Amino acid sequence: MAVGRVVPSNAPVTDASPGRARSAIRLSCTVPLRAMVSVHVDEDAPAVRSAVADAIAALPAADAGDDDAAFVLDEARSHELLWFDVTEIPDVI
Repeated sequence: MAVGRVVPSNAPVTDASPGRARSAIRLSCTVPLRAMVSVHVDEDAPAVRSAVADAIAALPAADAGDDDAAFVLDEARSHELLWFDVTEIPDVI
């Protein structure tokens, strides 16, 4: 799940915890739910779950330059995320 939120440029940001996604960040401040603008969720379908799991497993090899592993990541990226408006968050979670 990805949650969209505009973060002020002066918001205290640190790297994500070890083992977290490379795009994850950790904010050192509270972000109220009313500040969220959208939610993006992977579709809960067997093909999507499989593609995402395969991509997670292939990530180290892709980072090392393996073209086959990079293709696996591209396959996962080809699945569209489901987009939900902030008013739909209670229904999603």
